[in-house]
Amino acid sequence: FTLPQRSSTGFDIRRLNMILAIIEKRLGVSMAKSDVYVNVTGGIRINESSADLGMALAILSSRKKRHLPSGSVYIGEIGLSGEVRPVKGLRTRIEEARRVGFNRAYLSKAHEDIEVEGMEIFEVKDLEEAFSLCLG
Repeated sequence: FTLPQRSSTGFDIRRLNMILAIIEKRLGVSMAKSDVYVNVTGGIRINESSADLGMALAILSSRKKRHLPSGSVYIGEIGLSGEVRPVKGLRTRIEEARRVGFNRAYLSKAHEDIEVEGMEIFEVKDLEEAFSLCLG
């Protein structure tokens, strides 16, 4: 009965633990016996909550052994009840994602309608809907 390992480089470990708790509570996916390692490459640190949705879906993708849709970007803060919250500067983020080759974006339904040429937008209200849409 060893404790699962939780390690994070470039992402706040407390935020990671919160995301794991939300995954367990809202999706019923047990993380209690799973080791979780997060490594943000390139030596950068993510200090904002807009990466929550992407982080949660990456963890779920690994746990379920299923691939996320390629060419996709995931932007949104996850609240304690599992809702996906809007983030600031969304249009700029999506335009930059398109510029570097992404063609699909998953984000909060709470955002104003955003259209970016060449970018397919998927709006989700919560982590459960994002999970179903991307990995279900």
